[in-house]
Amino acid sequence: MISMSHGKTQIAGAVLLGSIFFCGVAFGAATNDNAQLMERAKNLYGVQEYSAAKIFFEKVIASDPENGEAWDYASWCDRYLGDWEKAEEGFKKAQSLLPGDLSKWVEVGLGETYLGASVYEKSIEAFTHAIELAPNDEELVVRALKGLVFAYASLGDSVKMEETLGRLAEQNPEEASNVKEDAAVILEARRQADAAASEKSAESAESAEQAELSNTMERQSEAAERVAPEESATEGDFVSIWGLKLGAPIEDALATLELQGIKAIELEEPTALGSRFYMTKLPNELPLLDWVDKEVGMSFHVLEEYRGKLLRVIVVCSWKRNKGSFAFKEALFDSVAAALRERYGRYTDIEGNGLYTEAVWIPNGNYLIALWTTVSLDGQIYLNLSHGDLPGLMEFWKEAKKALRNH
Repeated sequence: MISMSHGKTQIAGAVLLGSIFFCGVAFGAATNDNAQLMERAKNLYGVQEYSAAKIFFEKVIASDPENGEAWDYASWCDRYLGDWEKAEEGFKKAQSLLPGDLSKWVEVGLGETYLGASVYEKSIEAFTHAIELAPNDEELVVRALKGLVFAYASLGDSVKMEETLGRLAEQNPEEASNVKEDAAVILEARRQADAAASEKSAESAESAEQAELSNTMERQSEAAERVAPEESATEGDFVSIWGLKLGAPIEDALATLELQGIKAIELEEPTALGSRFYMTKLPNELPLLDWVDKEVGMSFHVLEEYRGKLLRVIVVCSWKRNKGSFAFKEALFDSVAAALRERYGRYTDIEGNGLYTEAVWIPNGNYLIALWTTVSLDGQIYLNLSHGDLPGLMEFWKEAKKALRNH
């Protein structure tokens, strides 16, 4: 039976950091043993390294396409990474492979995916179905009810929101009290959005409910295509981020780290799209604002390589809040985004809702900065900040789209 552990973040997994990221044990010789691959993937998942975990879950799926558990976990990774379209596809595949009670957490995953993508009616259907499948699973029911509260608040339906808060209070009074604060924030934001939209048209007022599922690659590539020049960068155009040159040979980045005594651990398995990850620390500079670094619960620094060059430098952070998680997420995004605007100017693109906010900057034709923050229904807040080589990213996206079409 699939347990709750894959649907919520395991903060206790932080103790695995030393054994997973900074020694060679977890990154030894590749194996075709799916049980070992699943164990490695779950370890990475448990410490919230979803991009890396997904590589191993997808490797299991490649050799065992009927493995519903791997589909389920991989889809949760996509949900946490904001790839709504891929998460939906994966969860639906898991549904077909994990019938009945086994798919109860798949339904929660679908609900959270639709909630993040602002497809609120489908979110309500999924959370409701999850409760119907497991009415006696208190942990699942509480999480699904929280999702329903946020969905109704996002729709501006205060009556059903309050009704669902009452149901949640019967299950868990403390959670209901915690959720009420966040729901009020979302409801007020919806009221303000409706008031602004009513000045334009009724069609605009419904726009949030008609959102289409997408993924981060699509959103970023579309933003880049709108503004990026066609010419490629030359060596003299390399942009240095935290002392590492985007678009330069990956060996240069690894050598820069090595000179400062920093070890980069290569994740031997490439992603399904052909890039590779290196877990590391960053040289000299703190990647985020001082108050963010001081409050962070867990953080990772990742280098991504594509075709022998440094494609992206990524910082991933997480926090845990029992209440006020939405307000904290907004404050987090606003603070980091303000610092980025001061350096890079106005956003090239921005979108989001109560659960998820994302912005992209493209200062010139050489690099792209992406920031996103999200909240999960267990109160976990995530931030992802990446700096990428734009010519390399555009080549990567082109090949990725081609591969996906041929899949």
